[in-house]
Amino acid sequence: RGVTGVQTCALPICFPVTINPVAVKPVSTEIVATKTAIQKTAVAKSPSQKSAYKDLTVTHWAYSTISWGNKEKLAKGYPDGTFKPNQSVSEREFLAMMIRSFKGDLPAKQGEAWFRPYYVLATTLNYPVNSDNTLRAKAINRGNVAKLIAASLGFNFKTEQETLYFLLKTKLASG
Repeated sequence: RGVTGVQTCALPICFPVTINPVAVKPVSTEIVATKTAIQKTAVAKSPSQKSAYKDLTVTHWAYSTISWGNKEKLAKGYPDGTFKPNQSVSEREFLAMMIRSFKGDLPAKQGEAWFRPYYVLATTLNYPVNSDNTLRAKAINRGNVAKLIAASLGFNFKTEQETLYFLLKTKLASG
């Protein structure tokens, strides 16, 4: 049972926004602070700097953001010391980074997949995540990223379009 808001026409398209605050339990609005910190954090790229990952050079276009994520303990990289900066982020990787931004690391139990605790929490909070482990390992698209961010703030929208509109209106996304 969602609450339908007033039709807004700030974009070239108009549609009512349906917000269902009961369906998703908000964890925190600290994700807004995290986004702001990412935007404001600038790491100088000098040849004397050393990357935390053996496959990430200081001249890589995402070096500053990845370095910030590593420093803030959001991004961990791979056990072999790589980050794979040119590889797409999977749903399980994005979910882990997002949850770490407000809950910290959720260690797996002995013999458990590293990502399981993040899915247990996401399921408990009614986040829109895949139940199929094969899909969890595939690259996450922007629409699903938007849905997870909105869910972390306590909003569950019926369509991707409504979710993206919400993120644009709240300035959590631009473009």
